[in-house]
Amino acid sequence: MDRCCRKKEDFAKVLDSNSEFKGSNSWLEKFKERHSIAFRKLCVECGSVDESSCEEWLSELPSLLKDYKADDAFNADETGLFF
Repeated sequence: MDRCCRKKEDFAKVLDSNSEFKGSNSWLEKFKERHSIAFRKLCVECGSVDESSCEEWLSELPSLLKDYKADDAFNADETGLFF
């Protein structure tokens, strides 16, 4: 985060040479929140996926979804399953 704050200070000086603005971690967190920015790690398993399987699934997806409305869809990628 320090590198981001230093970069922000560099931009502030370019835009206004008299700028005394100092970036802080809290400033960066609030900026990210205002602009819906999130840093996420990529899943390690992503590299092991066969591309042809993905292409096949994507080609079949429209026929699978034709009987459903958009209101029936929801995001469950971070939903825990307990059984």
